[in-house]
Amino acid sequence: EVGDNIPNINPNTFRTHWLFDSIKYYMIRSPVIRFMRISISDLIFKLIRDKEVIELSKSGPSQLLFDKLCFYANDMITNMQANLEIFPSDIKYIMKHFTDKFSNQQDKISWLEIFFLDCVLAPSISNLRNYGILPATFFLDPSPNGISRSLNILAQLFRYNLHPQQISIRYPDINSSKITSLPLKNLLINLINIDDQYQITGPKLV
Repeated sequence: EVGDNIPNINPNTFRTHWLFDSIKYYMIRSPVIRFMRISISDLIFKLIRDKEVIELSKSGPSQLLFDKLCFYANDMITNMQANLEIFPSDIKYIMKHFTDKFSNQQDKISWLEIFFLDCVLAPSISNLRNYGILPATFFLDPSPNGISRSLNILAQLFRYNLHPQQISIRYPDINSSKITSLPLKNLLINLINIDDQYQITGPKLV
């Protein structure tokens, strides 16, 4: 109900509204973390031990590094797609509540971006231990020239898929074809595939 009464609401202005922070906190305290752990943990372990990725990380962004990371990103999307049954229905409902106000698919994608990418996917990759993707005691080299560089780029790849113009601005020498071909939009739309009659029980945010 609060979201329905925000004047001139759009994804950009909503990011600065207190309700966005409330929804983000609600999401990270929900079983959506289990969904992410099951979907990407094994791939993250494989990536951070990938000797080729580790070596490429040392020399900075390159076409080969982006191509390798796209391979991992694609497998993560495939796993998330396969695990949609365990994605919490209440989170689906919240996202659907906002996207149903718009008939244009790009408007829907913009809202799904701030809910899923901003609140779930990007933080899960950027804060692996806090989100339970890696054990709390796992040591991850924080060096900016180490594997952390590749993890940061990986988190950005999903955003670049939705905003390909940013690639040419930030990485003009990178061929973006593999990035733009990631099936992320299909996953986002499938995230709001929920029965219209579904009702949230307990505390409500919308």
